Amino acid sequence: MGSATSAEAPKKTPAAGASAGTTLRVTIMLALLLLLVGVAGDAALKLLEHAMRPPTADDTAQLVCTAFQRQDYTLLIQQVDTTPVPPATSGPLDVTALRTQLANLDTSDGKVTSCKYIKINSTDNPAQYSFTLQRAHAKSLTGLVIYIVHEPDGTWKIRSDSELANPPN
Repeated sequence: MGSATSAEAPKKTPAAGASAGTTLRVTIMLALLLLLVGVAGDAALKLLEHAMRPPTADDTAQLVCTAFQRQDYTLLIQQVDTTPVPPATSGPLDVTALRTQLANLDTSDGKVTSCKYIKINSTDNPAQYSFTLQRAHAKSLTGLVIYIVHEPDGTWKIRSDSELANPPN
């Protein structure tokens, strides 16, 4: 009788084991997918928070350094308000000449390898920054004073009477 009872016990079939393994794999894949969606959601939230924060003069100052180091003069020139600032400037800024001048500096003194800035006044409009640039072949640092003004559209732009647009000789 004891042998009859053991013969009647359910046997594990290969199909039942495969089904359990498939279920486990699907469960693990879904858990990983859920984790990835959570990480992506967190990253998207951080980007959204950054996008919703109003821009600041410091953001534009950082962009200036980034553009110099990447030699992205289109981006840099987009940050300049070309409106004249009398008596320092009498007409709109010649962006073509500025782009050529910046490219010539890269050729003669090398690419900007280091860029640092500090805010040197306590007012916000215009915010005044001192930039220190190190170029690859230059024997000394280049200093620029740049005024960043708050525009009516909420952006911050480099004022055309800044040394970026009119570098010292």
